[in-house]
Amino acid sequence: MKKSFFLVLMTAFLGLNVAAQNKYIVKTKGTNKTTNQQMEALSEDEDEAEKLDIISRNFVFSDLCSWQEGMRFMVVPEKKDLIIKTFTDSLTGNMVSSNLLKHKIMVYKGHDKLSGLHEHINFLCEDDGKVYYYEIPSYSFDDYCYSRQGVPTLAYLGDVDKAIELFKDKKFRTKANTYYVDSELEGNDVEAVTDVPVGTEVTVKAIGVGSRSYPVKIIVADRRGREFFQNVAISRINSGMRDDEFTAIQEIPHTFKGSFELVNDNMTDDKEYGEYRGKVVYTLQRTDMTDSHKLRVRMARLSVFTIADVQKMPNSKYVRLTLTGTGSGSKYYKLVTMDSENNVTWDEDMDAPREDVYSNLFAEGDPSKYPGIRKKNYMDIQKGIVRKGFTEQEVKLALGEPDVKGTDKNGVFTYTYNSTASQSRSEVFFDSATKTVLRVVK
Repeated sequence: MKKSFFLVLMTAFLGLNVAAQNKYIVKTKGTNKTTNQQMEALSEDEDEAEKLDIISRNFVFSDLCSWQEGMRFMVVPEKKDLIIKTFTDSLTGNMVSSNLLKHKIMVYKGHDKLSGLHEHINFLCEDDGKVYYYEIPSYSFDDYCYSRQGVPTLAYLGDVDKAIELFKDKKFRTKANTYYVDSELEGNDVEAVTDVPVGTEVTVKAIGVGSRSYPVKIIVADRRGREFFQNVAISRINSGMRDDEFTAIQEIPHTFKGSFELVNDNMTDDKEYGEYRGKVVYTLQRTDMTDSHKLRVRMARLSVFTIADVQKMPNSKYVRLTLTGTGSGSKYYKLVTMDSENNVTWDEDMDAPREDVYSNLFAEGDPSKYPGIRKKNYMDIQKGIVRKGFTEQEVKLALGEPDVKGTDKNGVFTYTYNSTASQSRSEVFFDSATKTVLRVVK
């Protein structure tokens, strides 16, 4: 009777532990249930201050030398870990298959400073109550802990727990070009998703454990309900990433800042900027923008866009416009200030103001559809070139309002443009009858 009661208690205890660890295993909806247990790790190898503050405050890097007892990890073996055993049972001295320890939770219990080259990093397994150790290869703990190698197979659960606390049900915008969906409910096969536009607003649906390198699996859904995920490193504890990899200028997709950005009241103010969303605008001058690949692109005058979104930058007078090209459908980004009262000074060697003021950069509408504007002349108009046969409207769009409008003399009238930093003096002669250009004299 006592034996049966003991078995019941043990079964209940193990059941609780299984339930506790299963909260970390999350899948995108629509996956197929299989019995494949082989773990495969993903091989995929303009930054807002507010977002960085949230990350730096809550996800602090700690190298192995600074680990504190009680830190929790999950065993998430990669293919090679199924061949090369990582942990040893401290009671028996036998190495244990990583597949048997898969998804078990290990609690860090310090290290043994043994003599020679066989120091141990110790863990208590929450699931079976046993003590395991990882034997440091070839050199001492003090030497080893400063390397980026860490302990194989272990995904840091502290980042997962903090991400659940901070990000569950929150709104993100996408930043990467590739995300993933699960193709198995119990296995780890995934399929790539490459048709998510950068800047898509998504809602966090679930957060769980990813891989050792990228411990936090974030499942999101777009407005249509389609789910996809990204495994990301946030604090990079035990991820194996170097400092320069984690802070690279070209953001790595499997870091949080390379995959998502937060949408919150400090970044988007619908009341203040809602009127701009959906407006069709065109550029009044050449200007640089950033494309969806984070590359700088030079935009011509009179390039037409729809404003998809306006994001207020924290602690700054700038906002970030998300612009969709009306012809290409491509996404572009531009930092501007909406404050038209800022002092704007012009540099004679540039064709843009030092301050990127919205009203200096954009005007509303699509000039290619204005009366008197012909598609065949639009590229010349964008370059400020006027040719014989142009209409008055085409001349004004190309060069602006004239400094002097001449009166009709013998069936001819003129527009005179004085010399400026961006153009030389020119005189445009029109046929009074047809209102089209006869010649241009510079």
